[in-house]
Amino acid sequence: MPLIEVTQGSGLLRTPIQHSDEGPFGYQLRLAEDNLLSFQKVSDIYPIDRGATSHSNSAGDVAGQLPSYNSKHSRFCPACLKVRGTWHIGWEVLFADACPVCCCWLVDSCSVCHASLHWQRAKLLFCDCGRSLLDEVPSPAPSNVCLLSNHLHRLAMGYLPNTGLFLDGLSLNQCVRIILFLGAYASFPKSRRPQKIADLDQLRISWHVTSSAAEVIFNWPVGFNRIASSLKASAVEGTSGRLPVAFRGFYLSLYRGFRNEEFEFLREAFQDYMAEFWTEGITRRNKRLHKALLERVDWIPANHACSQMGISRRRLLALIDALSIRASRRTTEKGRVIVLVHRADVDNFCKAQISHSSLQYAANRLGFKKSRLQALLPVICPDAFKLGGLGCPWSIPTSWIDAWTQFIHSQPTYVSEIKDCISVEYILRFKSWKNDQVGTFLIEIFSKKLPLIGRVEGVSTIGGLLVSNKEVNAWFDLTFISKIQDYTIPQVAALLHIKQEVAYSLVRTRFLRVNANAFGARNQQYVRHTEVESFKSQFVFCRDLALQWKTSPKTVKKVLDQAGVVPVAGPEIDGCRQLLYNRIECRNYFEGFGKLT
Repeated sequence: MPLIEVTQGSGLLRTPIQHSDEGPFGYQLRLAEDNLLSFQKVSDIYPIDRGATSHSNSAGDVAGQLPSYNSKHSRFCPACLKVRGTWHIGWEVLFADACPVCCCWLVDSCSVCHASLHWQRAKLLFCDCGRSLLDEVPSPAPSNVCLLSNHLHRLAMGYLPNTGLFLDGLSLNQCVRIILFLGAYASFPKSRRPQKIADLDQLRISWHVTSSAAEVIFNWPVGFNRIASSLKASAVEGTSGRLPVAFRGFYLSLYRGFRNEEFEFLREAFQDYMAEFWTEGITRRNKRLHKALLERVDWIPANHACSQMGISRRRLLALIDALSIRASRRTTEKGRVIVLVHRADVDNFCKAQISHSSLQYAANRLGFKKSRLQALLPVICPDAFKLGGLGCPWSIPTSWIDAWTQFIHSQPTYVSEIKDCISVEYILRFKSWKNDQVGTFLIEIFSKKLPLIGRVEGVSTIGGLLVSNKEVNAWFDLTFISKIQDYTIPQVAALLHIKQEVAYSLVRTRFLRVNANAFGARNQQYVRHTEVESFKSQFVFCRDLALQWKTSPKTVKKVLDQAGVVPVAGPEIDGCRQLLYNRIECRNYFEGFGKLT
């Protein structure tokens, strides 16, 4: 606590004892009043020992740029002043804006003349206008402001702090600096220089800083994160990816103004914020940030993600477009596109890759060509998926491959040929089965619904499995041939008695839906039997109506046009060479007519 050494031989008529909790400026004013001297005269004769500051961690603490005590304006608590009659040292500390005893705002101006109270006044308990300071009425202060003021009071009186927060390890001057730093950026995040505040020693100005700082300190680190988020949000668009631009003076103060070890908690809080909320990525060029932070941030650059995942940038972008990995894109002023991806998605991808294999590996293990296995995968392994869009490789569960390998090795082996027995390799090579038929066959033998005889000795792939030719043919006839077959488009044209050109036109206009079936490297379009029957029940050709009513198609069209029944397809509608009508509309019109009129 700053002290004033006044001895009996000092030349003053009255030398009252300074109380242990009495402030140096208040005591000087009391000396001046008792000896009928001016405050300045007493200050010149008996200056305050500013170096005797309690709980100081460094010798140059008080001599810093920011003073710890308010040497220009005086503040007080009316209720406490009425009881004690002297000036408490806590009232003289900068940013101790509330009374911790009464939990009310201090007063630093007269309610009558509205003038600020200064130390140059004549009497300690009176304003220069004659108003008694004991008659002032205080107003309640927020609880966090009172807690912060109590901490500053204890430091000023030489007591050890007990907040349990990071403030406990700081000196009075360091606490004042922290309060200004946090309070200024919390109150004025859009200002170019938030810490450059005029009249900071007056309550009408300082209460903004004190209130904001108290909320940040006693809601740590949530309050700190709010400051950083507000600064980032107020940054100029397109420049938020650079830390000095996004956080401006706040970032520089952390690593320059508060570079001492006592303020390490500030940098730790900032790096925790970066790890959790920063979405712009961090490079190793930034030497200020701890290397461990690069392993904690949620968003990493695309090139780092590619190295970690072992894939190309094109595949990564395909995964992003497929929404398999969350990403953030930002375009700089020069047009450079910066892509950042979420670390959690990258880690999940890498974990999944450990339990998955490539298409080439699966083909080698199972004895397929890559093209054949790729065509069969959607049928025999629904859990397989592509790592991105078109052209990206497949990812196949290794457990599925191991299950097939174990199943193959569990079969008995045969050296010589067995009568009426064929291998799976023979079926794949010589039987003209579609891919879905081959896939269904493999599922049947794996699930043991279709019995196996064994496998060829020395062959550990699917092609070496042996099955009964008779049972395979019976199974195929029962599964596929007995079912209603699909039709090619020329076959559909023959069934409907129309030209192939008309059939293809109906397919193009989606009156007939087709499915693609693969035959080796070729695809062929088929129309299912149910689709043909559905077409017959919904539509009717004008030609068929004319045959039914024994007239010409032109007459039928004329009558239907007069009745408001329009065709759904035809030469003048979609280029189809046959007029096509909705069967229900025509039926409703022709009901009750024996012939066309």
